[in-house]
Amino acid sequence: MKTKHAPAAIGLLLLFLAFTGCQKEKDNNTGTEKFTIRGTVKSPNLQKTIANALIYADEKTSTYKTYTDAQGRYELKIPLGAHTIYIETGDGKLFKNSFTVNSSTPDEDVEVPETQSILTLHGRLAYIAGTYDHIEAVVRDTLGYAIAELQTSALDNFGLVSSYDAIFINCGATQQQGVPSTAGYENLGNFVAQGGSIFASDFGLDYLKGESDGTCTPAGGFIDDATLCSNRNGTTGTVSSCQIIDPGLQNALGTTSIPLEYDLGGWEVISQFDNTFWSADITEATSGPLLLHTENYTNSTGTTPGKIYWTTFHNGFNSGVSTAPQKILEYVIVNL
Repeated sequence: MKTKHAPAAIGLLLLFLAFTGCQKEKDNNTGTEKFTIRGTVKSPNLQKTIANALIYADEKTSTYKTYTDAQGRYELKIPLGAHTIYIETGDGKLFKNSFTVNSSTPDEDVEVPETQSILTLHGRLAYIAGTYDHIEAVVRDTLGYAIAELQTSALDNFGLVSSYDAIFINCGATQQQGVPSTAGYENLGNFVAQGGSIFASDFGLDYLKGESDGTCTPAGGFIDDATLCSNRNGTTGTVSSCQIIDPGLQNALGTTSIPLEYDLGGWEVISQFDNTFWSADITEATSGPLLLHTENYTNSTGTTPGKIYWTTFHNGFNSGVSTAPQKILEYVIVNL
């Protein structure tokens, strides 16, 4: 009897193997046949790749999503058919893009043209010039995004301030242009409370807390003095073994520890900060937090606050910027 039925059993086994072999590119949970898209997300000038950009199919709640690696590359398997693929950084409000793909061929590999994977700007950026820094060069020349210059005195005009989505404040802006007026500080606070974002570096802290006077409670500013205390006693040189805390920044840099070079002395060293208000994204055992950000600033004018990033380091005005700070600044810019 066993010998008589063996050919039928073998035939069923071969049929089973053939069927399961055809399923090798199907989703284990849904049985959906898939194809693969691959590409590299780049800045508008095609000179820089964008790390840790979110890539997803059709909608943000989709299970088909991934992030670009430290070289800006992504690979995503999606079900056969037509899809809209979205690219975004930060909360997707300022920097994003989308394109369509379509395949009816299981296991097909589709290389997305780099012109489709550009991270585009949907908003307006402005900067305030400083003595020791030029973040606008990273925004405009390195990444290829448009950015307009604002004078400190222009902060008195909330209509003008609110026409922008993010404002960058260079180190030494107060040394070059003086501190904002009371109205200027109030408008910056309202700007953030109503969804605008600010990037400030080193002495740019004056635009958040008031002009430094050697104490933790300088006059002016719109950020509560109790949230942050710092003194300008940083020394020139390399701060080694800086720990990267933020997971997105870890992915963007491809590491959890880096050295940071400070080309000028007298930079702001944080002695204490409120960790319910600020998040420390980079820190070092001796020097303390080196990069902070918050999404917690609110006042009576708004309910959906924007972001504030503040770095104790920056790109040197004449000497350029070394590799590690450059990548960090690029990450911060596109995540506002």
